[in-house]
Amino acid sequence: MGPADIFTAKINQLMSVIIILLLASISVAALFLVAFLWSVKTGQYDDEISPPMRMLFDDTKPVPKQTKDPL
Repeated sequence: MGPADIFTAKINQLMSVIIILLLASISVAALFLVAFLWSVKTGQYDDEISPPMRMLFDDTKPVPKQTKDPL
């Protein structure tokens, strides 16, 4: 086995790793695309009014600061 054969074997191993990583990344991207399309289809992004208005109304009342008695 000469140096050219060893180089070819290394390239073949590297290419198989690249193909596996490429398939894994495409699978993850497809999963996120399906999750996004599902969330749009089920109406997760329909409410555009409540989030900006919700921050205007504060439900908690401020706690008054206690001052020390001067006496």
